[in-house]
Amino acid sequence: MLGAGLDAAALSSTSARSNAGVSGSQVPIDQQGSDPHTGEFSSSSAFSGGGGGGSADAAVQLGVIKVIAASFSGAGGVVGSASAEGAYAEDILVSSVGFNGTPGKITVGVSLQGFVDPQGSMGGTIDWSFNGSGFAGSWSARSSPAFPGGFPIDGVSAVAGGPLYYSAIHDMTLPFTVGSAFTVTERLRASTFKIDCGFNVPLCETTAAGSVNIDFGRSSYWNGVSAISLLDGSGNYVPADLSLFTATSSTGVDMMRSFAPVPEPSAAALLLLGLGLLLAKPLSRPSRPTP
Repeated sequence: MLGAGLDAAALSSTSARSNAGVSGSQVPIDQQGSDPHTGEFSSSSAFSGGGGGGSADAAVQLGVIKVIAASFSGAGGVVGSASAEGAYAEDILVSSVGFNGTPGKITVGVSLQGFVDPQGSMGGTIDWSFNGSGFAGSWSARSSPAFPGGFPIDGVSAVAGGPLYYSAIHDMTLPFTVGSAFTVTERLRASTFKIDCGFNVPLCETTAAGSVNIDFGRSSYWNGVSAISLLDGSGNYVPADLSLFTATSSTGVDMMRSFAPVPEPSAAALLLLGLGLLLAKPLSRPSRPTP
């Protein structure tokens, strides 16, 4: 019930969860089970036995969620499973001298990127939601050898029988009042599954082995504030100058900026140096044989 608690968050709330396990009729009873953990900022789980297993990691802080889940299953009823979930909720206060109390709309962004790579009888799912039950933005992508393309949504690319890749920036417009806090919530969840396999299903006894890897370890990132408009006396929303506003979290973090990592200057310099040397290198001429 992670999401239910965060939707009604006061000030600041952060949670990370992970679970990994093995189940199935071919797994001895002492090798069945899971290894769940719940932590405030990060969580890691791993379990294996009887020819199956899984591992999961979740890390979360304000504006940043990273989830990774992987599992493998043997043939027949062995089912390895894994899930990782991160979520945060934060009160955001937008202020501007002379405009406090004015209704408006604010456009914020969240970037997401990662992949789901299923093999054999396994598949994986990624679910994302922003701003709780109101779902200002949400999507779910599923990938497996049986459904190689996942859901037909923007930002998804896939090759039949291969990974489903996702990369996109989501911009969402929320109502707010200048000088009054509003709550932002985000949740990202990765989970693995075995195709056509479930408890007390005869077909489960004959399914093939498989594995799946879900890596959203470089996602997601708060992408900052891109636009603010204010309600005028005629009932119209008029674009405002962003430089006149500040947006801060309940813990004092600047929410106007993007949280996405910036490449280290040294790495960027080395890349430019390498390209410069490559372009400056003279073309070599083939040597003539000595008579």
